[in-house]
Amino acid sequence: MTGTPAEVVRRFWAARAEADAGTTRELLDPSVTWRVVGRGHPVARTFHGPDGFLGELGPMLGSAFVPGSRTLEITNLIAADDQVVTELHETMAGRNGHDVVLDIVTVMRVVNGRITECREYMDLAEVHAAYPA
Repeated sequence: MTGTPAEVVRRFWAARAEADAGTTRELLDPSVTWRVVGRGHPVARTFHGPDGFLGELGPMLGSAFVPGSRTLEITNLIAADDQVVTELHETMAGRNGHDVVLDIVTVMRVVNGRITECREYMDLAEVHAAYPA
């Protein structure tokens, strides 16, 4: 993997927006830790490795949303050394009829062209509203 940390993170979010699991996996270090910060929702925990991100977190979130309804836009990106802070705007249609609108902040560390850790901050109450009662 090559590129600055900012380029790696931009490629990662572009891959996520396109549901490109192959590129997503390539950009995640095998030892990546992905922490969804918060309480009160099953996704608020730490996921380990690409399989944790793609095989656990992705399906947990995806089960509540209509496939193909997601839009994802980087609204701000700040990089310093190996850390990249990204602000994202994401929308998805919930299977229960609730449209989810999220502003998300991620703090990522990129080493040797791969994401090694992430702390993700989002409105978990908004996510929770998309799940069936």
